[in-house]
Amino acid sequence: MKIIILLLLFQITCFSQYSSADRDLALTTYTRQFNRNIEDMYLNSNDENKVNAALLSLAQSEDTSWVNKISQLNFKQYSKYICFTLGELGESFQSTNYLLSKFSQTNNSAEEVHDELEALGKVGNISTYNFLVESYAKNDKNKFDGISLALYNFYFRKIGNSDRTISILSNELIKSKFPGRRNFEAAFVLYK
Repeated sequence: MKIIILLLLFQITCFSQYSSADRDLALTTYTRQFNRNIEDMYLNSNDENKVNAALLSLAQSEDTSWVNKISQLNFKQYSKYICFTLGELGESFQSTNYLLSKFSQTNNSAEEVHDELEALGKVGNISTYNFLVESYAKNDKNKFDGISLALYNFYFRKIGNSDRTISILSNELIKSKFPGRRNFEAAFVLYK
């Protein structure tokens, strides 16, 4: 009985990436062809759901040539999907610079910073790691929501220094008063 209830709740809470009208985008994604005309049509759409669907599609492409087009989208409107897509596309100098420029802006929401940092851990190099670690040490720690996941992504890619990483994670978990989610992320990364 519990399984049936869980399945029903799961079905109710899940939303499809594509609607039935998005057959062309679903097909180009499924076949891994990532047709530029179709992807461009969706990225240039006035429909936010279509742009989000295109970003989710491109996240599977492993094609960093899309970074320039993605970086031209309205960041405030699509920040979560942009950060996710850039992170999934993999290491890219252009993605790193774009995300660092967004991270350095002072009008970011905590959610945007979180997504930017997580993505930077997926696309940045050792210089990016060093910049983030040094910035964390010098600046208001409250502006680094997401640093634990960034450090995890760097570690996963064998980038960084374990002593410096553990020091930051320890601060996130024990020394500073952060919301529970930040503590949980630090604990998760330390566990890994």
